Formats: sequence, C-alpha cells, structure tokens
Amino acid sequence: MFFPVLDFLASVFDAVFLIAQAWIIGGVVFAAFLAAPMGESHILRRTLRWVSTGGMILALSVALTTAPPVLALVDHIGLDLRDALGAEFVMWHGVAALSGIAIFLLARSPVAARRPVLLLLPILLLLLAGVMTSHVASRVEGRFVLGVSQMTHVMAASAWVGGIPYLLMAIVESPRARSPGPLTRRFSSIAMVGVALLSVSGAHLAMTHISSFAGLVGGEYGALLLVKIAMFGCMLTLGLGNFLAGRSMEANGPPSVARLRSFAETEVGIAGAVLLVAASLGAQPPPVDILGDLVSPAEMWQRVSPAWPMLIDPPVATDTSWSEVNHNVSGLFVFAVGLLALLHHTGRARWARHWPLIFVLFGWMAIRTDSEAWPLGACSFLGCDGGDPEVIQHRLLTILPAIFGVVEWRVRTGRLHHPAAKYMFPLLCAVGGAMLLTHTHQIGDARQRFLVEFTHLPMGLFGILAGWGRWLELRGDPQVKRWAGWFWPVCLIMVGLILLDYREH
Repeated sequence: MFFPVLDFLASVFDAVFLIAQAWIIGGVVFAAFLAAPMGESHILRRTLRWVSTGGMILALSVALTTAPPVLALVDHIGLDLRDALGAEFVMWHGVAALSGIAIFLLARSPVAARRPVLLLLPILLLLLAGVMTSHVASRVEGRFVLGVSQMTHVMAASAWVGGIPYLLMAIVESPRARSPGPLTRRFSSIAMVGVALLSVSGAHLAMTHISSFAGLVGGEYGALLLVKIAMFGCMLTLGLGNFLAGRSMEANGPPSVARLRSFAETEVGIAGAVLLVAASLGAQPPPVDILGDLVSPAEMWQRVSPAWPMLIDPPVATDTSWSEVNHNVSGLFVFAVGLLALLHHTGRARWARHWPLIFVLFGWMAIRTDSEAWPLGACSFLGCDGGDPEVIQHRLLTILPAIFGVVEWRVRTGRLHHPAAKYMFPLLCAVGGAMLLTHTHQIGDARQRFLVEFTHLPMGLFGILAGWGRWLELRGDPQVKRWAGWFWPVCLIMVGLILLDYREH
C-alpha cells in the first residue's frame, strides 16, 4: 500500500502550504507598508507578481494536503467518496484553496497596485481556515481567544519571515546610487513588531497546549517546540545583525551589503526549517491531551547517558542492534568530517581539505541501513508494502551525502569550477537536518517512539546550523567568513557525537 508514503508526503505538503502562506502574507505586508508608501513602484510590481504566484502554489498545496486524509477515510474507514469530501476539514481546506485563488487573481489586478492593503481581506479568510483546521478548533474552553492568538501568531510570523525574501529582492533591485538602508531600517521596525506579537501569542498557545514542564520535555510536541524556539533565537540573532548592518550601511555606504544579504539569506533558510517544524507540530497531539503517554526525564537520561558506541555488527542481529550499529558508524564518519574540516580551517593542515571524501562511505551505509529492504532483505529498495517512510528517509540520508561529498571534494580541490557547485554541500546539510526534524519510526507505542526519535531533533538542529553556517562562510563579508568557518564544523562534530551515543534500548 502507498498510504504510509502519502502520510509522509502529507507533512511535506503541509510545509509547502505554510511556506506559501508566509510568502503571501510577507509579500502583502511588504507591498502595503514598505514598497507602496516609499514610492518603490518597480519593487511593488515585482512583489505583487511574487504574491500572485504564491497564491496559486498555496491552492495547489492545499489540494495535495487534503488528498491523503480523504483517501484514508475512503480506504480504511470505508466512507463513500462524497461523504469523505463533505467532512468539515475538507470544507475549510476548500476555503483556504479559494483564498489562494482569490489572492492569485487580485494580486494581478490594477486594484492591488493602487491599494495592496486590499489583499489582506482574502488573507483574513485564509487565517480563519487555518484556525478551524488546527488544534485550537478541538478546544472546548476559550476557543475564541485561542483563535485570535493563533491568527495573530501566524500573521506576525509570516509578516516577519515571509517578508525577508522581498527585502532581499529589494536589496538586489536597488540602484547602486541608492542605499537600501532606509528600506532595511523600516523593514526591521515591522519585524520587531511582528516578533513581539509572535512571542506573546506563541506563549499563550504554548501554555494552553502544553500546560506543564513535563509536557514540554516529555513528548514530541514539546520537543519540536523547543527546536522551533532555538531556531527562532537564531533568526533573532541574524535579524539583529541585519538591523545593525542596515544602520552601518546608511553611515558607511555599500560595504555592509554583503553582510546584510548573507544574513537575510540565512534567515530565509532557517525560516523554511521553522515552517517545516510548524507543520510537524500540527500533526502531533498537544501534551495536555496525552498526559499518560509522556516520558519522564529519568527515562530520557537513561537513553542518552554516555555509552561506548557499537562499531561492529553485534553477535545477535536484531532490528534494534542493527539500527544502533548503523547510527554509531555514521556518527564516526560525521565526527571525522567535522574534525578534519576544523583542522583545515586552522590553515595548518592543508591535507585535511580532502575531508569530503569521507562522505563517500555513506554509499556503503545506504546498502546496509535497513536489514529488511533490498539488497539485504526481502522487501524492495524503498521498503515493504510499496514503500516505508522510514526506509525512504534512511536511503535519502545516506545516498545524498555520498553524492554531494564527491561534488564538495571536487570543488575544494579545484576540479569543479561551476559557481553553483560550492553551495551544494551547505544545502545538503540544511535539507538533511530538516528531514531529521520530520523523521518518523513506525512504532505503535507513543512513548517508545518518542524515546527513539527525540535524539533526531538536536541532530537535525545542528545539521541545519551547520549548513547555514557554511553558507555564511561562502556568502558573508570577511569578518563573518572567519567566525562562520569555526562555527559549522563544530555543529557537525556535535551531530557526530550524538550519533556515536545513539541507542534504542
């Protein structure tokens, strides 16, 4: 059956929806409160074109998000297709899709160019549809206030992170004779208001859905929220850097543009991971509803307390022992990569530039990563029953590093000169880290599943930081390049250490 794969893809479609939503809201706020008031007609027209495209992508993503649960209702429960399409969540998804189509059409009209603020009307309908398909709709008490908090949270977050690509576009489009500093300063003011509203509404939602410290640390919802907060802190730091770079640009001229651009690009990348986590949060039951399934800190410590890694096949090969060996060996590879990259950055070990070749060893891991799948088991290369999300993610997380390791080695040794090739490695780290944040295991017991999966979250976080740290090293000004060159190898070392200590018992 292909339903497990559809369930996995549903989280991806949810993330696409959230990205499109942020893209639209950020663009409308940018058009209505920055480009139009400042008389930037060329930037306004381009912003509205991007918003229009975002509206169509949003409508398509809603259709893709709705398909898996509808098919599940028909196949597993036996509902008639007409009854399944009449479900309340399908109706609200339809409202969201219609909002996207309305934004697509309205953003292309002359009316939007004269009054871009009118685009906020279909956005309000889109936000309402989001509330009615979220955890807020299932609450009995205080639903109205929670709904307002949810809409405020999404609007504030989208105005901030969704506006950054438009700021980048404006920086690139600004003539050399005119500094983008004033535009940057005004965007920073809007972003600060967004951050304040985001923090207050987020705190209210968290206290309602989590309600206790045990709920924060003892389940997947709380763990994902902690990762989201950590990335939120990284984005705030980069946002502060943008604010300071904008002020410096007004005082000192163009030299600060490189820092501003690299920080904004990195903010966009981390924001994408934040939205992916937000999509995963929407699929998890709030801790307040599953108090009996929460894991205690003692159980978590027992799982992560330091232990000697298993680097050879165990005498008795079980699914658990096989998985532990694979993770530990992978940790040895990643730890070696980070250490050699750090040595190379010192400038005293030129031979260490060959560190990307270690990633080629992951090609061997792709063969042995899942004992039940081809070539070691009876199932297909992608797992049993037409495809297993866990097996698919394992394959991707081992094959991709091997491919891009060769690319990065050719770049570092001067054998490959294509300008885009040097960005493949940081993007691989960032995408791989994001995949770990949504990595799932097919374990029926919620407590045991969380004990297996919670170690993936810090690995995913460090992977994302490693990727965007390397991006800053490639794209930043000389001062940023120096500290970023020390930062991202340390993140890889942390991933390696977590993998070396990984176990499932």
